[in-house]
Amino acid sequence: MVPAATSDLLARWEAEGDFQADVPFAEFHADGTWSGSDGCNGARGRWSMGEGGELLATSGISTLMACDGVGAPGMVASAGRVGNVDGKLVLVDAAGVELGALVRA
Repeated sequence: MVPAATSDLLARWEAEGDFQADVPFAEFHADGTWSGSDGCNGARGRWSMGEGGELLATSGISTLMACDGVGAPGMVASAGRVGNVDGKLVLVDAAGVELGALVRA
């Protein structure tokens, strides 16, 4: 995994797969905010990058509707680092356990 830089994150990243609801995503904005959805519930927060792909992200209030989506917002809020593997954004927790991967939209 190649550690991500701030410029790598500035995009909309989506989960791969077929979903009955909207496509789960996380989008990182240049103003230090992010927004996302698990396919049913919206979320947003703030983010900043450190050295070597370190990510600090906060998450605000979100709705809790059940759906078959992917928890992209939860992955962002729980990630300690982000990196690139084969063009995918890979999010890992503070212990280095992979939370999931998203592809550029």
